[in-house]
Amino acid sequence: MPMAVPEDIAERLIRLHGNPFVWFTGQLMKYLLRPQPWLKEFMEKKYESIKFEVPIVGVHVRRTDKVGSEAAFHDISEYMKHVEDYYIIYQYQNPNVNFTKRVFLATDEPAVFSDARSKFPNYIFYGDTAVAKSAQLNTRYGTESLKGVLLDIHFLSLCDYLVCTFSSQICRVAYEIMQQRLV
Repeated sequence: MPMAVPEDIAERLIRLHGNPFVWFTGQLMKYLLRPQPWLKEFMEKKYESIKFEVPIVGVHVRRTDKVGSEAAFHDISEYMKHVEDYYIIYQYQNPNVNFTKRVFLATDEPAVFSDARSKFPNYIFYGDTAVAKSAQLNTRYGTESLKGVLLDIHFLSLCDYLVCTFSSQICRVAYEIMQQRLV
């Protein structure tokens, strides 16, 4: 996709958003990924079951097929440094607000959940190990895996802040869709 926006709306988009291309791409992605009624119902039930609340930071950790070929291994601690920075700023900007440090964790490696919870006990981690298991190389191309990817994109896009690597296409799409809420 070329990094361009339609000329007839470019001037207005530049005033509306600091990165008009990301906003416009987000519009396209949100339209292309709009859920069918059965998927929308599935997402709503999942939303209610995990009690998704804000503030929340989304973290996408990709491990299986990209590590070693396209991307380097990054320990959960590297991601959590940026999460902690976000919450320090949040607390500074909201000094009279009591809040819980929440993280929505999307990953293709189920062990990341236990690693995160053991290393960072002062955070509440949301996410689904079943989704992570369905993203394993041997099950990645099934229906459950696709539903899991769509759920991860959806929940990451609802977060207040995202932490991921540059090679994460899942996080890129979530970031683009997230822009729809911020305008």
